[in-house]
Amino acid sequence: MTRSPSPRTLIRRLAAADGYLDLGMPRQALEELALIGDFGPLDAPAQFLRGKALKAQEKYTDAIEPLERAAKMIPAPFSAPIWKMLGECFRHEGQNDQADAADVEADASFAQAPEGSGTPMISIQIVDPAAKTKTGRF
Repeated sequence: MTRSPSPRTLIRRLAAADGYLDLGMPRQALEELALIGDFGPLDAPAQFLRGKALKAQEKYTDAIEPLERAAKMIPAPFSAPIWKMLGECFRHEGQNDQADAADVEADASFAQAPEGSGTPMISIQIVDPAAKTKTGRF
């Protein structure tokens, strides 16, 4: 029987993958995400990071599925940047109708953001029982 990773481990893997992407290292980000098979309740940010890493490698076709899953799981207005990224992947693959549909979804999602709030961002915060706080942005 395989033991599920702790929430702390999941967050650390997501944060590591995000950090690798910030450093322009999408292969390493994908390797981090591959270390955990099932992200459970954190599947949405994991799918987003997977899609973002694949897009950074210019693997647009491969990036579409995880980005689409993430965009559907993450509520508006936070899904807006993901819909935009998905539209870019569709456009690179010559799927202009799907790209336009993703752009419409992005605009609808952005419209749900409070006025003047800027670009929506996903933020996850966990508090360590030992009173240490970790925050990750994805």
